[in-house]
Amino acid sequence: MKRSTIIHRRPKLWRVIKLFNRNYKPAGTTFTFGDKIYAEGDPGPSTRAHEEVHCRQMRYSKLIGVVHFVRFHFSKSFRFRMELEAFRAQYQFLVDLAPGSKNRTAHILARELSGPLYGRLCTLEEARRAIIK
Repeated sequence: MKRSTIIHRRPKLWRVIKLFNRNYKPAGTTFTFGDKIYAEGDPGPSTRAHEEVHCRQMRYSKLIGVVHFVRFHFSKSFRFRMELEAFRAQYQFLVDLAPGSKNRTAHILARELSGPLYGRLCTLEEARRAIIK
């Protein structure tokens, strides 16, 4: 099974990313490309679970990563599907650790999925329902 590598710095192409997503902030934002997870600090296990999904979506390949990157930034429906899959994995990881925190966890993750970083893809309630489905 392939594994990703965590790189403890922002991606070299962060300015290109910023062109596509004006809400991208290199400090504090984790970014995945191919088999690399870029995070200035320790992304933590739940973020790692989220980002591992993106590595699998890109098949751990930089070539597929380029195609993924373009589709991600030009197709809201593609972006929503990719992020929803990753947020569901992150939700499951967190709920497995603390089963009593389902509602709070869903709300926190839904706020992020429905927020400006991803282009306000849906409402908070739509995101919450989709994550826990």
